Amino acid sequence: MCAAAEVGFDGMFDCFQYNGISAEETKEKYYRRPVPTDNRLTPIVDRSLTEKFSMQQLTVRGRAEIDLGEKYAVVIVTDGKGAITAADYHADLKKSDSFFVSAKSGKLQFSGNMSLIICLP
Repeated sequence: MCAAAEVGFDGMFDCFQYNGISAEETKEKYYRRPVPTDNRLTPIVDRSLTEKFSMQQLTVRGRAEIDLGEKYAVVIVTDGKGAITAADYHADLKKSDSFFVSAKSGKLQFSGNMSLIICLP
């Protein structure tokens, strides 16, 4: 694990693990098959894999609302179409769209029939 004090050129290489593992070992350790629940966040990458970031799936069927708290996010629409509303903002969404959500966006409201990947710090 890379400590915050090691950030910078001299310490950046300490953040990586250089021991090679086989494709089978990699798949067993890191491959996930999330079982999404409609209108709820489903973890894909969580603290059991890394403390550096998280990745969640949201499958919207009709309407879903999530609150990311004070976190920013990158969102990718992986299937379907719908819309997002946050505060005074509204946008239509379709497969392959991606966007950034600021940390002060508040609750995000999704509508439609679509799947999204939400990447968080």
